[in-house]
Amino acid sequence: MDFQTQHCLFKSIKNRSGHPVDLMGAEPLNDGMEANQESLFFSVHVISSDELIGFISLQLMSDYMSYEMALQLFNQNIEDQVIIEIFDEVIAFAFDMLKTPCIKTKVSSLNVGMVNLLHQVGFKLEEKFEHQGEVISLYLIKNHTLIQSTQMRQPSVVTAQILAFAKERSNIRAIAQSGLRLDRNAPIDLMRDYHFDLFILDKEIESYKMNQDWIQQFGETVITRMTDLAESSYLFQIQYQDGVRLDLQFVCLSHYLKTIYSDSLIKILLDKDGVIPPLDEPNDSSHYVEKPSYEQFYEVLNRLWWSQIEVAKAVYRDELPLAKGVYDGIMMPLIIELLSWKIGLQYGWAVDIGREGRWIKRFLSENIYSEFIHLYPKKGYLSIWEKLFCIGPFANKIALEISRELNYPYSEQEVQRVTKFLHRINSLPDNATDFNR
Repeated sequence: MDFQTQHCLFKSIKNRSGHPVDLMGAEPLNDGMEANQESLFFSVHVISSDELIGFISLQLMSDYMSYEMALQLFNQNIEDQVIIEIFDEVIAFAFDMLKTPCIKTKVSSLNVGMVNLLHQVGFKLEEKFEHQGEVISLYLIKNHTLIQSTQMRQPSVVTAQILAFAKERSNIRAIAQSGLRLDRNAPIDLMRDYHFDLFILDKEIESYKMNQDWIQQFGETVITRMTDLAESSYLFQIQYQDGVRLDLQFVCLSHYLKTIYSDSLIKILLDKDGVIPPLDEPNDSSHYVEKPSYEQFYEVLNRLWWSQIEVAKAVYRDELPLAKGVYDGIMMPLIIELLSWKIGLQYGWAVDIGREGRWIKRFLSENIYSEFIHLYPKKGYLSIWEKLFCIGPFANKIALEISRELNYPYSEQEVQRVTKFLHRINSLPDNATDFNR
């Protein structure tokens, strides 16, 4: 593909070396890149005379999205405006035709003239590093118009990017994938996240927290969260503009066994040292609903009845945040736990209902599920009171079923006493001074 500026013509040719040409004395940016990655190479000619004045190249980088640009000019007396035209045209070509999110290029820090030209066309300094005794500046320009039109990457591309990221970093010794994308029973939709465990040399575990520039290598971000999980690990959760979300857990290499055996939904993608033992095929067995002990069963019910009174008191005091917080944050999760045990009984304790019970609709009858969703208050105190008087009978019905199946003792007297007490609170006038009126 040939194209031109006002003064120059670009002719597409093959790159024999498979690398970008030398840019102002700097070595290629990715010496270890695979030969099958796309490389575009152009000769640059003066239109008026067809004189060859240099070469410019674009090479796909290891993230499979960005390109490295390199320019070599034979004539050092070329006007700055002509060089700017060359840069502008190649940048436009890369952004419009190749749909790349960014272009990187290197220049010797001593080449002040070229540094100024890069600034003029929009490049920004990314980092400086020393190479063979010389300080090299790495510049980057982003394709901001691509953000709104970016298509979501395919799973194979995301996995390839993660593997390439790990292979080019010596402190990453192994990678495992885990999570819903390995769960054959999980819903298939575009909202599924990618979860990868990256096992890092212990002495360098903090490096990806200290320098977070690597995050942009996978695309334009919407928001990023970093959470310390333990002394030996931390988690980056990154939402990208194209819809891809990465959950990257960085783990000390010395803790790899604990990590890989903590979840049955796990698959080893890379083991540079060959030390990880063979694993079973990914399955959801470690996420099955667990049969409760009698103590667990009683504790859930006792806390549920107690929380009803907490909500009633908050409503009486006109403390809506507390009332909603206890109802939605404590009572409803307890109801979900009861329902999970009901489902576990039906499926022989070999069923996964998902985090926070997200999939319980699949396993409940239409009537039970309808009763469940109507336990959530809509708005205002009237709705909370209404649901408080519904949640007790519903939980009692489920508890009776579970207690019969598990042969656990259960008395309805506690819930009956609590229900009567709720009616007493509900009947109190504002600013009452006597509880019994």
